[in-house]
Amino acid sequence: MKIKNTLALLLPALSLVACANYTPRLKPDEKLTETDSFIYGSFQIKTEKMLISADGYISMGLNLKCQDGSKYLLRFYLENPVHVIKIKPSTCDIDEIVYTDADGNVRDVRSFRNPIRNLVFKPGKAYYVGDFFATAQVDIGRKTNTTQWSMSNPVDRFAYTTELVHKLYPNTVGIPNVNMGLAK
Repeated sequence: MKIKNTLALLLPALSLVACANYTPRLKPDEKLTETDSFIYGSFQIKTEKMLISADGYISMGLNLKCQDGSKYLLRFYLENPVHVIKIKPSTCDIDEIVYTDADGNVRDVRSFRNPIRNLVFKPGKAYYVGDFFATAQVDIGRKTNTTQWSMSNPVDRFAYTTELVHKLYPNTVGIPNVNMGLAK
């Protein structure tokens, strides 16, 4: 019984030590199929680079959970924040933010303050979800370090970001683009 109680207490803490499984961005020359959906936008974080770390910098991601059971974690990048990810067509929600340290370990998971529900992604289309900007600040203390993350509301730069995506990912030219209207 003691072991079961100890495990019940440790498992939530251990889950936060796991590495974040960010969904990889599309490679610039990757061939696209008509059966996939694509999400794009700018996901930028302003923070300091960490010299001694596995991942290079603190980051965060928006967690996309879909009705077909698929999950995608949209990473915020320090450099080259405009990117495309490939997903299976489905209906999805954005309801969590995952915070990671400079080694890519999950430090916290929080509910998205304004969950976005029932996003329908159909095959053969590219969906613009907005341009997001976040910051992460590490305060170094005597005994512990604390990190503060913040994120502003997304902005709508559909035309600009779509043009940039076409330059960075030439195989996206010709795919119908849909502005999801998530940015205000």
